[in-house]
Amino acid sequence: YLKKNSTNKFVAAFASANLGDISPNILGPHCLDTGEPCDFATSTCPETLGPFNLMRNEQCAAQGPGSDMFESTAIIAQRQFDLAHTMYNDFLMNETKSQNKNDWLDLSQATIDIRHTFVEMPALQVEDWQDENNTLGTLCLPALGQSFAAGTIDGPGAFNFAQSKNNPNPLWRYVAQILTGNISIAKDMQ
Repeated sequence: YLKKNSTNKFVAAFASANLGDISPNILGPHCLDTGEPCDFATSTCPETLGPFNLMRNEQCAAQGPGSDMFESTAIIAQRQFDLAHTMYNDFLMNETKSQNKNDWLDLSQATIDIRHTFVEMPALQVEDWQDENNTLGTLCLPALGQSFAAGTIDGPGAFNFAQSKNNPNPLWRYVAQILTGNISIAKDMQ
């Protein structure tokens, strides 16, 4: 952002990480059919079907400050900009009031530095942090468990998969075995 109509050539950067894990839906997950909050651990909504109490994830979705994800994203971006603009103006006001230039950070000498490393995770040896000569094992290719199919509060899954489940549905376990077979290397990596 280059401040318009200014002799001060100031550029601001909004640094952030893991943007794929950021949601504009800051009001949290609610059941679409009842408006009640979703179950926190499983991101599911209760449903009664005769004598059965079911937990369904298809009705659980998060909501943001706007009416849809685009409006929510715009609202949050505007909030970030407004705060950054206020902070910048406060800095300029305080800088001009200061008699001693050392009271304020001199941005003319500021630099930007980054670090980035790629690590080949499969086949990486895991060592004991207390004894580097003790190799505990080797990492393998990633695998997705059934909880992955549950989706997230921003986009629920289907077929009644739920988050935080340690006991997979026997039907889906059977389907997974048909599709993948009994892969011994996968068992060795667990």
